Amino acid sequence: DKTFLNYNFKNPEGNLYKTTDLIANLEYKDNLKAYLTFDNRRIYELRTNEEQDDYSDLEKFVYTINYNWSNLQKTTNMDLLARYFAASNFQGNWDDYVFLPHNYFLYSDPKVGFVFLPWDIEQNLNIGTNLSIIGFSQPYSPDFRYAPLLFGYKGFFDGISDWAGISPDSRPLWDNLINDSDFIDAYLNAHSKIVSNATALIELINDNFDFIKPTVLEPFSFTDPYTYLEWYPTQIDEGWFEYDKYRVLNFLGDRTQYVQEQLPLIII
Repeated sequence: DKTFLNYNFKNPEGNLYKTTDLIANLEYKDNLKAYLTFDNRRIYELRTNEEQDDYSDLEKFVYTINYNWSNLQKTTNMDLLARYFAASNFQGNWDDYVFLPHNYFLYSDPKVGFVFLPWDIEQNLNIGTNLSIIGFSQPYSPDFRYAPLLFGYKGFFDGISDWAGISPDSRPLWDNLINDSDFIDAYLNAHSKIVSNATALIELINDNFDFIKPTVLEPFSFTDPYTYLEWYPTQIDEGWFEYDKYRVLNFLGDRTQYVQEQLPLIII
């Protein structure tokens, strides 16, 4: 954790918190240290400066989100928040704050304020919840290619929260952000930048798929002592690799087109 901060932040001495369960929705609690998982881990687990064990910065941030919104920009950077949520929305990440509130770190940068850091973001690009592109569908899982950008985004996927047994109602940060004009401007601009780079991204991903198969998957048997000494197509049906390639590229192409169409329609 400290190595990451030293590499990525000019001010690496702040508190770093890791969310440890699906209920890290940033609702205000009187004592965040006492807000625990079923196995007695803190929901917001301090990963640096443990000896001081000082949660006052996080408590102030959460209080501001819930009760003092006009001062939010004194505790965080709106542009960085917009980029975080735009990236999550564009890629269809259903395993994040808006739907299953976890899988993020919060870093209290002494100069910038709180910064959201995503992690464990493999549940995206229509994986795991929707197989409509190959003819299957699940009732709790709408197609992320056509997810709303802003209003209706959270509600469109209430089924995911219901499926996980988590209330989809209380997401105070997101609920307040989508009514804040400063955030909306930055958020839509972030989407526009993603779209403008989408063609190059799709080409790069396609090249990476073509590189991975002969250089990583096919010789895999000869480098991993824990598998049978068989060629990759015998261990894993080659069709799954081709399906994943199609899923990713198809999602990005369709999502890019949908976002392009929706951006001019959003009226602040």
